[in-house]
Amino acid sequence: ITPLSCKHKLIGSLGEGIVFVRVSGSSVSDRRGVWIRSAYLVLVACAMIGLLGQLTLQSRALPDEMPRATFERLTGLQIGPAD
Repeated sequence: ITPLSCKHKLIGSLGEGIVFVRVSGSSVSDRRGVWIRSAYLVLVACAMIGLLGQLTLQSRALPDEMPRATFERLTGLQIGPAD
């Protein structure tokens, strides 16, 4: 058996003589892995933006003020039915 070049990665073997080798950049699973990683990063970014928004809203609230009233006071946008 000859040594594998640096473009190949040994990913497993089944017994003697059967070796699984993945050529980097050539399989569908590589592209799928990039897509999953990208989707994960977008999900984490949205969660962090939401958390920072909630913390900002909470820190800018007046005593005994409901979050809806704080949001309306800070942005001027009414959420829900008009009173």
